[in-house]
Amino acid sequence: MGSSQKEISMIRADGEISQLWLSPTGQVGGKIACTPSIHPAPGQYVLATPASANSTDWGGDALPAALFAYPTSNGTLLAAPPLPTGWQVGTHLSLRGPCGKGFRFPGGAQKIALAALDGNPYRLDGLLQLALLHQAEVTLYCSFIPTDLPVAVEILPLDLLPDALRWADFLAIETRLQQLAELPERLKLPAGQASSCPTQVLVAADMPCGSAAGCGVCSVRTRRGWRLACQDGPVFDYNLLELK
Repeated sequence: MGSSQKEISMIRADGEISQLWLSPTGQVGGKIACTPSIHPAPGQYVLATPASANSTDWGGDALPAALFAYPTSNGTLLAAPPLPTGWQVGTHLSLRGPCGKGFRFPGGAQKIALAALDGNPYRLDGLLQLALLHQAEVTLYCSFIPTDLPVAVEILPLDLLPDALRWADFLAIETRLQQLAELPERLKLPAGQASSCPTQVLVAADMPCGSAAGCGVCSVRTRRGWRLACQDGPVFDYNLLELK
């Protein structure tokens, strides 16, 4: 696994929801067929809008949805829940991506810890699959056991997450923007203290403008000032976050 994320050009594609599935928490994810194929890196997102703004499956909302998805071998995208209400199998989508900056982790990392603080481990699926491809040991800290989880992945409860700082080569966390202030307590680190383990955080936020307008809804406070999750993230280095 390389030390830097490969830059991927943004493309536009036509998509169609070919399958929906329900997570153990009752949220809906989906499989999206798209042409041409879009290949977001782990942690990046794809903007999706129903092809017709007047479509009944759009629900009247004209803003794009930010989907955390990873590509499969046949060119489809597996989109993490939750999908917008009203999307159904057969819904046609206009897609744009990949967007944002994804995970960067140290080359040679072989002990990977993943933590789903927002209860949505599916946003980390792309990183999980990449780690397994490189034959790394993967442990997922989560409040439940996700569906279709590879048997090679160990599951541990979230209250054991601080232990990962002692053994992991790399820690990836997904959390909502509103939960960022809870991170030091979750990791049992004093506020302002750096993590000794390379730690990156996927900040799941509302990103209505998709970085096109800089609306500021997804602003994240860092040691270098305010940054936008839609453009400067959604993945941030833990040690650069301003958490108080």
